Amino acid sequence: MGDRQLNNPLSGKDWAVLPDIVLIKVYTLLEDYDRAQMARVCWNWHRMFNYPSLWRHRTIKFGSSSTDKTGHKAWKFAKLFAEYVRSLTLGFERPSFRTVKVVSKSAENFLFKLGNLNNLKIQYISIQYLNMEHYWHFITSRNRIVKALARFLKRQRHLLSMNLMAARLTLRDGCRILEALGRGGAGRNLDIIYMEHMFQTNILPFRYRRYINAMRKFTGLRFVHTTYNYTNNELLGIFSEQLGQNFLRMTIMIDTYVTTNKISTDEWKEFVKACPNVGVGVFICSPALRGNIYSVLVRDIPVDAIHVSIWKALTDQDPQLIPNLLEHFANTYHETLGVFQMDLDTNPSIDGFLLNFLKKCKRIRVFLFSGVISLATLEAIYKLQKEGVTELRRLNVVVQGLVPMQFDQLAHTREKMMSLIDRNAVIIEAKMDRSSTGEQTPSPSTESISSFDSDIENPSDDEAYEGL
Repeated sequence: MGDRQLNNPLSGKDWAVLPDIVLIKVYTLLEDYDRAQMARVCWNWHRMFNYPSLWRHRTIKFGSSSTDKTGHKAWKFAKLFAEYVRSLTLGFERPSFRTVKVVSKSAENFLFKLGNLNNLKIQYISIQYLNMEHYWHFITSRNRIVKALARFLKRQRHLLSMNLMAARLTLRDGCRILEALGRGGAGRNLDIIYMEHMFQTNILPFRYRRYINAMRKFTGLRFVHTTYNYTNNELLGIFSEQLGQNFLRMTIMIDTYVTTNKISTDEWKEFVKACPNVGVGVFICSPALRGNIYSVLVRDIPVDAIHVSIWKALTDQDPQLIPNLLEHFANTYHETLGVFQMDLDTNPSIDGFLLNFLKKCKRIRVFLFSGVISLATLEAIYKLQKEGVTELRRLNVVVQGLVPMQFDQLAHTREKMMSLIDRNAVIIEAKMDRSSTGEQTPSPSTESISSFDSDIENPSDDEAYEGL
């Protein structure tokens, strides 16, 4: 017995009196079932099972084969811990013809019961994978979900952030959701709204008075993440009038060829006068580059972040596309641009254009390039950093065309770069020359939109950039 106690650093009594902070950490690593089992061990562990911080974030997914059971379990949880929840994520996993009715009824029942609770203080709500345009095959089921969501959102008095990305609602349903938010406490309290792809494809909601009036209800917004086709000069005027100096960030996705509703330089200039603290992030998808993107990216937009993604087919069709883009960005936004990310399938030689871009845009602090550049260009970027021409704080590039004997030189350049920038902020990867080996190393993973957005420095909470 004595030998056992010597080999066991903690006796049964010691385990029972573990510090609260240790118990909380263990609980956070467990699923609900395991948490319940742990709570049955002793009174002290059961006491911490009810600690509020363990239940701040909740994700409920409807759409599996056991949807009824999901709704039942979610309601049992809500009766016990709903008052502690501050962040709620509702996921809808592509319902089929067979499950769409059951999913909609289960979600409706849960939202109805949850909305009737008087002690709710939810601050962050995210609706994930809704995509009404593709996966909700019956109008009755769609209406059931929209009605339940609208009723639930209207009753939220403490809501600060609303994520409706990729909901793909009809114009009527989308306006109904926005109206419900505006009529509730969220109209005054809502701080952040994510609206990218909230409406179905090809819908231009700014043409409809109901949408404009619904957006007018939000008087406390500081961060708006939207799509260019959801914005016009009237909406900018509403933001200018109601938000003013409190408006800090506007992220705009341009994902289609814009033919109408091009906001002019003068309109942006008036917007900036009324909202002097606002910064604009722009995410440009390949389809938008099929048209004249320069007529959209005009002067006087306070662009401090750009993320552009370009297909190989576009660069094959127009080899000057990337150089022209880089030149336009440098000439137009060199005074404000702080974050730049470019994702390419493959690209022609653009090394000289990249260097000229970095020389002009001296305010860039984050440079993320998923494409191909030469080792000589990487050395040139190092010299720019060393000489103080650039002041990069994060660098992510891939170098192509190396032969095995050059890898030592690449490693040396990487080490030199890490002496100027935080080691954890430098990622330099290589692709081997196909002529020297039959295989090619995989290209680095592209940064997510949320990562792109979180690199922008703003006096805001961490939750402000939970994801574009």
